[in-house]
Amino acid sequence: MAEWWDRNGYPGVKDSRKAYAGFCDYRDMGAGRSLRALHERYKQRDDNGAATPPTKSWWTLGNWSEKNEWVRRAHAWDAHLEEQSRIDQLGQIQDMNTRHIDLARAVQVHIAKRLREGIAQIPISEMGWHELIRAMVESTKLERLARGEPGDIVDMRIIRREAERIAEKHGVPVEDVLAQAEAIAKGEWEREQ
Repeated sequence: MAEWWDRNGYPGVKDSRKAYAGFCDYRDMGAGRSLRALHERYKQRDDNGAATPPTKSWWTLGNWSEKNEWVRRAHAWDAHLEEQSRIDQLGQIQDMNTRHIDLARAVQVHIAKRLREGIAQIPISEMGWHELIRAMVESTKLERLARGEPGDIVDMRIIRREAERIAEKHGVPVEDVLAQAEAIAKGEWEREQ
């Protein structure tokens, strides 16, 4: 299908070879195009001994432009280029997203492997209740985020059960464990020396 900027692509337009060459030069001038600038270019091109322009006549350029709808056709060309640019940009964004996803997955696999190896060597029985709570809160946040839930909203029933288990194991009041968990969740807890 012929497009508006193609030779004879605009309804009712019958470009001669020279008129189409003039249109292409006008079209390719970009957003700041004008017949006056094109006419000046043609006069300079002829004076510099460059390829002969399709016309040196201001009147002929004006006639071709009006008769052959150069302004509309050039705007259609601009819109086409803009659309092609958008399509190209979207393709580049999709490629970037794919690369980032692949990279993130590779990093996750590597980190998960290291975590599994490291967790197996952590003497959990030697961890203090502060460290256990911190690990519980952070792992709960991570799981919630992975499931698409807000990371700061934690089901207090789970926290309470874990707090009771930790309090019993370490012989401390449950309220102290819960207060410490709350401080950790708010980011107010600093590791004790």
